[in-house]
Amino acid sequence: MPNRWDAILRPVVGGASLSILVLAGACDFSVPPRPTPVEWFTITARTGVGYRDSVADVRVEVVNGPDAGTFCQTDARGTCTLPARFHVTTLTGVELRATKEEWAPKVVRLSTLAATGGVITVQFSMRPASIPDFSGTYTVAIRAGTGCTDFPDDARDVTGTATVVQDGTLIQAIPDLPVPSACNAWSGSIDDDVLGLAWDPDCIFPFSGPPGVIAAPLNSNRALITANSLSGLWRTTPWVLTLDGDLTVQEGSLQTGFRIAASCRATDHTLTFTRR
Repeated sequence: MPNRWDAILRPVVGGASLSILVLAGACDFSVPPRPTPVEWFTITARTGVGYRDSVADVRVEVVNGPDAGTFCQTDARGTCTLPARFHVTTLTGVELRATKEEWAPKVVRLSTLAATGGVITVQFSMRPASIPDFSGTYTVAIRAGTGCTDFPDDARDVTGTATVVQDGTLIQAIPDLPVPSACNAWSGSIDDDVLGLAWDPDCIFPFSGPPGVIAAPLNSNRALITANSLSGLWRTTPWVLTLDGDLTVQEGSLQTGFRIAASCRATDHTLTFTRR
């Protein structure tokens, strides 16, 4: 019976032999062809910011290079594709500029490192060009959600006051209480056209009370507390901020302790901030 192994014998120093066994026809040592490198790219732009996933009607334009002046405008999803193809040899260093009225322009420099399958996706983080100063005193009208049928009558529509402090895009609204505390506040920022405020879960006031911000006192030993975040549009005044969470009536004092007299979780509680 013939051997299916082919033996190749080569002489070595000292007269010994080295056997190299090769399975005939079993191995293919040919080098696979290298994939053809991508030379041409398309560019997709995405514009978004903060609490919003997208910003529409942003003009994205090529600033320099052979395709300078080429542009597209983002749709409702904040996306557009430039009507040109870009060659790898001229791509690196090309700048794109995103502009929109009342928004600060943004410039991004391209690199082939961002390319995937011949497509480069460029993300622009947009910011308003200027933001008014909202610092001051506000009347705050708090209204319980429509489904809070068992909520106390005196806690359904409550009016209080708050002081708004602003530093650039950062905002803090501090309810006016007989015993004020910097810990008892809604804090957040302005992004796009959205104002988002939240309470700090690590900063509970008063001690041993239910978590959240004391929005307004109801009487000497009862208060209305909001938990979770507030959000709404800051370009429209007065601000109507929606609370998606708990609205709670607290009873008691630091001396006697606190208890929850009533609570309602809803998605349509509202706090309306009107500048005084």
